[in-house]
Amino acid sequence: MFRQRAIFAPHGLAGEAYWQAIKPFHGIVFGGMQQQIAAAAASAERDGEPAHWQASGTGER
Repeated sequence: MFRQRAIFAPHGLAGEAYWQAIKPFHGIVFGGMQQQIAAAAASAERDGEPAHWQASGTGER
């Protein structure tokens, strides 16, 4: 399973305006990123390579 999440907590009117301005681009950026990660994982699995990943925010590998 693969899950990706971006968190942003806007502060004030400027932060909210920034969030609304960039919100439409998240689908493009993160969608492409997800496709590349999935393709790399499928390629590694086909080639018998070990998975290399790090859980974000935990410092664990």
